[in-house]
Amino acid sequence: MQLTGLEIDGFRNLRLLRLVPSPSFNVFIGDNGAGKTNLLEAIYFLGRLRSFRASRLEQLIQHGRAQAAVSATFQQDAMTSRVDLELTPQGRRVKVDGKGPGRIGDYCSRFQVVLFTPEDVELPRGAPRLRRQLLDRALFNHRPGYLAEAQRLAEVLQRRNAVLHGARGAVPRDLLEPYDRQLAEVGALVACRRRDLVAELGPAFQRILAQLLGVHEAGELRYRSTVPGVDEGADPETASQRYLARLTADRPRDLALRTTTTGPQRDDLLLLLAGRPLKEHGSQGQHRIFVLALKITEIELLRQQRGSAPLLLLDDLSSELDGRRNEQLFDYLATVQGQVFITTTAPALVRIPAANRLDLTLRGGSLCNGS
Repeated sequence: MQLTGLEIDGFRNLRLLRLVPSPSFNVFIGDNGAGKTNLLEAIYFLGRLRSFRASRLEQLIQHGRAQAAVSATFQQDAMTSRVDLELTPQGRRVKVDGKGPGRIGDYCSRFQVVLFTPEDVELPRGAPRLRRQLLDRALFNHRPGYLAEAQRLAEVLQRRNAVLHGARGAVPRDLLEPYDRQLAEVGALVACRRRDLVAELGPAFQRILAQLLGVHEAGELRYRSTVPGVDEGADPETASQRYLARLTADRPRDLALRTTTTGPQRDDLLLLLAGRPLKEHGSQGQHRIFVLALKITEIELLRQQRGSAPLLLLDDLSSELDGRRNEQLFDYLATVQGQVFITTTAPALVRIPAANRLDLTLRGGSLCNGS
């Protein structure tokens, strides 16, 4: 997939700008606050219909403006599509080739993006929620129907927890049982989806970690689930039956704590180096390399499945790597037949030949070398 045209107006601090990206590397250069990350965020929003750093739409609209607009043309499999987004504090409006976008999962499957930000470096030491989010974002790319499954899980959990939170003592069985059955079904499915993705990523992740990023200790990904049977390889139906029995058995504890204590919302992705937890035994540099290897592995898997690479967005990546690791990374990226968007305050750190890159300088939310 390639982004062949982009127009942004009123998104964050970005003034009206238009650009025709390079099909290979696009480097956004500027000081902090120039609008580089905002540009990446606008591209990410095109692919995911959500921000990676804001929870409210009004945060994305330039101060003093009533709305923001982002439009783009994409080319995939010799077909060109146009996407038009309009953002207001009340909501977003999306059109694909002048029509509604259809199901959100199908839309996101068409316009795939993989993102790396400096905050991702904290993923190994951060809360399990961050690692679950990483898996869920990858699954949104790999399985168009997963978005609906994840949304269903969130909805059922919210309703079950609302019953538990409002309880004063025992709750009638017929009040919780419907939510237990629904949670057992969708919770087991989500946990199995994540487990299977980790298993699929594992071999490529080990190869990339060892060969492309110069790490020779054995790296491993392992999904740890609180849904009974998932870690042992149970299928979704078997895991659902066992999870339902666990929810019933755990009801007194859930009532006491007023929340659901087992399920995919409690699961974790373990990152292991030489068989030991990375968060406890790895250096900061090794943390960065692990996260990069995860992102690169996702790109490789998507390219195998779809026949083309997703858009790769790298926000201020070079500042997170030492010289040797930075050079190794760009040696690898030079072999990727996909479109890459990079932000940097130091263009010399982007080790890509001038013939294969388009440099664009931003200042005060405007392009200095574009229209």
